[in-house]
Amino acid sequence: MPNITEQNNGYIHHDFHDDEIDLFELMEGLWQQKWLIVAVTSVSAVVALAAVQITSPTYRAEAFIRTPLSSQVASIAESGVMELTPQDAIQRVEEELNSLTLRRSLFDRNISVLYDEIPASEDELNSAFTNRFDPALSVSTPSRGPKAKDEDRRTLSFENAKPAVAAAIVNDLSEAAGEAAKANLLEEFKSTTSSRLQNLRLQLQQAVANRAVSDKDIIAQLSELDRLKRSQLEDEISAVRDMAAKARQDEIIRLEEALAVAKRLKITEPTSLAVMAQNQSDNSGSVAFTAEISEGEDPVYLKGTRVLGAELAVLRARTSDDQQITELRELEKKLQLLANNREIESLQARENFEPFVANAPVLREEISKLEGLLAQNYDDVSLMRVDQTAMVPTKPIKPRKSLIVAAAVVSGGMLGVLIALIRNAAAARRERLVEE
Repeated sequence: MPNITEQNNGYIHHDFHDDEIDLFELMEGLWQQKWLIVAVTSVSAVVALAAVQITSPTYRAEAFIRTPLSSQVASIAESGVMELTPQDAIQRVEEELNSLTLRRSLFDRNISVLYDEIPASEDELNSAFTNRFDPALSVSTPSRGPKAKDEDRRTLSFENAKPAVAAAIVNDLSEAAGEAAKANLLEEFKSTTSSRLQNLRLQLQQAVANRAVSDKDIIAQLSELDRLKRSQLEDEISAVRDMAAKARQDEIIRLEEALAVAKRLKITEPTSLAVMAQNQSDNSGSVAFTAEISEGEDPVYLKGTRVLGAELAVLRARTSDDQQITELRELEKKLQLLANNREIESLQARENFEPFVANAPVLREEISKLEGLLAQNYDDVSLMRVDQTAMVPTKPIKPRKSLIVAAAVVSGGMLGVLIALIRNAAAARRERLVEE
């Protein structure tokens, strides 16, 4: 209680002493306000219960997917066209799950079941998708670390006031993401395969074209070599004919000289030195002819004028010496063979150059393999495993009625106590003022 201790110059000084808190007095005051506290608590509980009853419940549906098996991506992974591991496959699915394009497509397909009243304008649709639908969709990737329970499972969830719709949206998202990821993968795979196939075909075409040019070069080389050989043979034939003609002229001169000698010796018929010596001895009656008989061939003039004249006539009348040239027929044979080069004819008649390309078998094998990959059916390819489809939830996740009511009761009780304390403090102050 304040005490008046001093009055100086019209001012009154008061000494105040802090009152000690009397818990029994405090509890007695609260007990006196017990109906107020009960009333505030009851009102808070009733308001909370009413709000809970009015608020629409929200349900959450969940689906679980896992990394695919190696056998489910083997058709792509073992093709040699592109690398694809199970981890790469599930990563592609995750990208599609978080794709706004895919989510908006899912939203547009299910707009009639999501809302009882479909938004009329495009702005309202965009707002509904951005503010309500997209935030309600969630994709949780597996936790990493030594304490992680399941590092392979991904969870897809969607919250909605309609439990059946929530489950349908999650399952639709899972299926759409898997199909979109697979479609994009196959498009990339076939595009890469087609590009590589086109490249190999161009390589083969270029190799065939190069072979055709190479054959033309070979034909030109062989033709030039044949022309050279033909010219050489023609020169050789011309040379031996010239030599034969000169030899015939030499033979004519030799026979003419022999004919002149035979005429002087009056040898008309063929004879020999031995015969001539015998005839000379018989005519003289003694051995007057001492000519030495040569052991070699008789001189040409001994053939006599008749024979020599005939030979000269034949030689002079000869128009060609080809029959007298021993090697001429062999040379003509070689020249004749050069007239038709079968190798050149074969190269000129060639229309398909592919079998003669060195690496054509390898290129054709690779082309056939890629064509088979493009024609192959990839229905067995899957980029994820559905661990569990979404079930229709039976219990809402919000509002949590018991928790809200309990929180309202506690809050109401605290508010009632606070109001009671304020009322007691106000009453005590009034009492002090009255006493003063």
